[in-house]
Amino acid sequence: MRAGQAYWSADPNDGWGPWNSDKTPSELAPVLARAYPRAIAGTPTRLRYDEATATLTFSFRDKTAVTGSTEVWLPAEDFPRGATVTASDAPGSWRQTWDPESRSLSISTPRTGREHTITITPAR
Repeated sequence: MRAGQAYWSADPNDGWGPWNSDKTPSELAPVLARAYPRAIAGTPTRLRYDEATATLTFSFRDKTAVTGSTEVWLPAEDFPRGATVTASDAPGSWRQTWDPESRSLSISTPRTGREHTITITPAR
């Protein structure tokens, strides 16, 4: 269905939001703080996150009119040293840029009109 998700909480009470009133993470925080693509340079076709290995795999069909790259947010808890990225595209036809300050991984893929699959795992 490709439906988006959003979570909003301004509750200062323990148990309802991602942060407790004493500013410590609640039990909800780890569920909300996991890797996800913030912007995809095309139409998403598949998204999977494996909690046991912190592996994010997603596919999308690019749009030739899109000029931006795909942007993925990676939480420090699961990706303390950045990430290892693999793509279904030929080596050298795509590139990645990592910004550790914003925890943002930018991935540029060739505009082919075909589907691209990206897999991101924590760097060792």
